[in-house]
Amino acid sequence: MATHRIPMKRVRRILVLYFERSYSERRIAQHVGVGRRTVSRTLSRLKLSGLTWAQCKE
Repeated sequence: MATHRIPMKRVRRILVLYFERSYSERRIAQHVGVGRRTVSRTLSRLKLSGLTWAQCKE
């Protein structure tokens, strides 16, 4: 199955909702309009990158 890229605006929105508002993955998915798995993968990719949320905000 092919994966589709999500716009950077959505990635940033996912990160803001997770780190600043402490939303659950399911709530983020509903709010942003993506699947819960997309949210989970986005958060995993951030962790794998070694970046922190503070670095991403800059």
